[in-house]
Amino acid sequence: MRFRDEDVTSLPPHRLVRKGLARTFQAITVYGQRSVYENCLRERGIAVVVIDHNMRFMRDICDRIFVMHHGQELARGTPDQVLSNPNVIQAYLGRAYAKPQA
Repeated sequence: MRFRDEDVTSLPPHRLVRKGLARTFQAITVYGQRSVYENCLRERGIAVVVIDHNMRFMRDICDRIFVMHHGQELARGTPDQVLSNPNVIQAYLGRAYAKPQA
């Protein structure tokens, strides 16, 4: 993995944090009583990268989505733009998703 043109793949967590990167593990109750906005501290200009395959969840919490496929960018944009992208549907969501979602 590269961050700001530096290979950070094997760096220990404490060194990653000093560079401005952090990793969390999947949790069932991520947000508790706080809103997504409060959890992400957007008022401080902090971007949060979430890697998840639950597209309903991602649609609800993200302003922008970036989709990769085999290490290459497949799509980027608003949740509606990305989730209606034919390449994303073909690679990840399947034909059933192409039908209008209620």
